[in-house]
Amino acid sequence: AKVGEGLERFLSDVKTACDRRSGALLMGQENRGQTRTGRNTTEVVEGVVWAVQCLERVATAEEAAGALVARAGDASERDAADAKGSALIAESREIRRELAELKKQLFEEWQESIVDRLGEFKLDLGSKLMDLDASHSGNVKLHYNSELVSLLREVRQLTALGFAVRKDIAAEAETARRFYRHGMVLRQVANFYNNIASEMLFCQKPMMLDEAVRFESVLTNPKDGLGQVITWNNPAALEKYIAKLQGVAGALTDKNRRLRKWHRTLAEKVSALFSMDLVRQKEAWKRGVKEIRTVFANLEAEFRRDLQSAWRVHWDHQLYKALEYQYHRGLETLNDMLPQMSVSLVFKQRRLQFDPPLEEIRTTHYKQVKDFLNLPLVFKGVSDASEKPGFFRGMVDSPIGAAGCAKVYEKTEALFVKLADEQKRYENWVALGTVDLDAFVEERFTETKDFEDGFRLVKTSSKMADRIPLEIKVECYTVSCQ
Repeated sequence: AKVGEGLERFLSDVKTACDRRSGALLMGQENRGQTRTGRNTTEVVEGVVWAVQCLERVATAEEAAGALVARAGDASERDAADAKGSALIAESREIRRELAELKKQLFEEWQESIVDRLGEFKLDLGSKLMDLDASHSGNVKLHYNSELVSLLREVRQLTALGFAVRKDIAAEAETARRFYRHGMVLRQVANFYNNIASEMLFCQKPMMLDEAVRFESVLTNPKDGLGQVITWNNPAALEKYIAKLQGVAGALTDKNRRLRKWHRTLAEKVSALFSMDLVRQKEAWKRGVKEIRTVFANLEAEFRRDLQSAWRVHWDHQLYKALEYQYHRGLETLNDMLPQMSVSLVFKQRRLQFDPPLEEIRTTHYKQVKDFLNLPLVFKGVSDASEKPGFFRGMVDSPIGAAGCAKVYEKTEALFVKLADEQKRYENWVALGTVDLDAFVEERFTETKDFEDGFRLVKTSSKMADRIPLEIKVECYTVSCQ
């Protein structure tokens, strides 16, 4: 009983789907996207494939209904099963008839549709391979229509299902098959030409100009050795032309691929400069920029320097961004980020002073500050434009740069005030060294008590002197107090 109910549901579902497709066929409005059996096939062909598959399944269901009758037990069950099975067999036969009719209608509709449209995409063997479409910015229009690919696929599919395709359709499908490989190669090359603007970086185009002109010349002038225009009915000339076209297209593609690879390499090197401190890693910055210059220099054997001009200027602008970022960052922390320098507080010539002298320290320090502040004025990039002074000056003259420079000088003066204060802090400890000690004792120590008080003071001061640090950190300076 359950088998019978299952067969009944199956036949009901098939009949419903068949009625829906038949109605859609009559109304000419099949719902798109449903019962799609494969890519690049029309819905009518899909319907034919579906009908063939359903015919096979319904035939199987009819066999199952016959088996249902044969397997019945006693007389009462046999009568019920016979009635049920006979009804299912009759229904399946009716559905098979409807499916066969639907299959026939769909196939006829497909043939009529192809015949109506055949003139739109039929391959004219005497025509040129392609034309320039002036209405679309000079794009190449290939005469091997994509509809031919679909036709070839559908004819193969329907023929495999046992359909006899009309001779004119079959003949066009055979033509499409003969030139399929040529058509696919030409389409690929034509697409590359039509999208060449997006395939090549604007700043690298001058370096590929010769290959691009050669490629365009071959693509848009398909001629044989005698200067005759190549048509589809000249297979030998077509083969040679495609080989030549693939050669020039391959040369352009290869050069474009290599240049893009070097472009990515330069991007990595410039990106590294963004994270490289310009104050503490100045030498590493120099090495990084030198590596970038080396890349351009090594490519000059293949790409002349004048052809690299636009590409070099592009990377100068990227270097500008990296330098500007690190320069403005350095203005904020210059005195803290300068390399640590060691100086000493020494007692010399009866006074406490720095070694080297404070003025010498100031001169050296300001030279380092000035070198950093003037860096954009002397920095050279990779193009002829940045060889001249002023290319990177904008980051100095900008409001951020001007304010940053002023802040650097302000902080530098504050730094030397701190150093001078540290000197003053310890001047009392060397006060006795600044006078004639014998004369001082004779003048101040006249009684025994004076000497006793003096010894106690010396003892206390000695303990306090032990607390004086051996060195002091003042921003980028380490002051030794030994």
